Amino acid sequence: MPRPTGSASQRCGGENNREQLIEDALHTIETEGISLATTEKCYTIPKQTLGHRKNGRKPQCLAHATQQALSPEEEEELVDWLREMDSWGLHLRLNLVKACAEAIQRECGSNETLGIHWIQHFMDGHPEIHSALSQWQDVQRARAEWDPERMKLFYDNVYQVIVFL
Repeated sequence: MPRPTGSASQRCGGENNREQLIEDALHTIETEGISLATTEKCYTIPKQTLGHRKNGRKPQCLAHATQQALSPEEEEELVDWLREMDSWGLHLRLNLVKACAEAIQRECGSNETLGIHWIQHFMDGHPEIHSALSQWQDVQRARAEWDPERMKLFYDNVYQVIVFL
């Protein structure tokens, strides 16, 4: 089975309508006593999914949250930081992203190291930052090269990044 794309928060957030539909279907089953097969046709949700949920299975986005290297909140914090670095025109190298994620883990008291494929899975789960990690920011750097005000801002931001790590 292929690995689901998106972080847990994205999968949960992107499927809120589907989750609500499943909850409505389960409520209908309980209150009206309709069969799973009939509910499947009405709500277009597989009866296996309804049966599993009725028996207590968690949604996929929540079932493996404890096995993640970073919690959804920590991942969102990292994504926000990456967006900010990108807005400053910094080229974000993959080892910098991994180092930042490990710093977040240390702050939370975890001594575990990130896996070999963590960065690829993280990028797969956050396609909106993929371009920030893979494209060179030539235009912004060229502008900063000749503008003393921008250069000062750039080096102040670099200093903040160094202090953060």
